[in-house]
Amino acid sequence: MIRFDLPWYDVNYRDGSDYDTPAGKKIAELNKFLRKNWITWGITCLDEKWQVVRRYTDRVVLELDDSVSPEKLEEIKKIVLDLLKVMWATETQLADVFKDEIDN
Repeated sequence: MIRFDLPWYDVNYRDGSDYDTPAGKKIAELNKFLRKNWITWGITCLDEKWQVVRRYTDRVVLELDDSVSPEKLEEIKKIVLDLLKVMWATETQLADVFKDEIDN
């Protein structure tokens, strides 16, 4: 599993029913790309021990199937980067997301 840590990811932007915001449109684009390419993914909240939990926490990750090709991974990174820019992420936060990919 490949994880991108999104610790400042606001819970309001995870609502798939509202695509009428700039972030919602980017989430829709990401969702469409992932589904079109048959990539297994999810946005998950983790607890202090990095275990998946159902409640909202400030430790949110985008999880991807580790069989994603390098080319598709680059496209996903681009869409996520655009999403985070829309969500007002700083350059440091954006860099942190992509330098700390965790392969489980």
